[in-house]
Amino acid sequence: MAKTQDDQDTVWHDFKDAVNMSPSELETWLKKDESKESGQHKGGGESVGHESGRRIVSLPLKG
Repeated sequence: MAKTQDDQDTVWHDFKDAVNMSPSELETWLKKDESKESGQHKGGGESVGHESGRRIVSLPLKG
């Protein structure tokens, strides 16, 4: 089922309210060792949060 523009606007607004870093700040933080050490790791690999951060940075920005 396709989302309406109002649904997409609500999701974007909620996302912006919840995120406390700009995409460039998040990208910079993801490159630091401290980011790689934080969070829950699956089988010794990349943490769940680090993987999510990389995916967030790759999202196209909405004006």
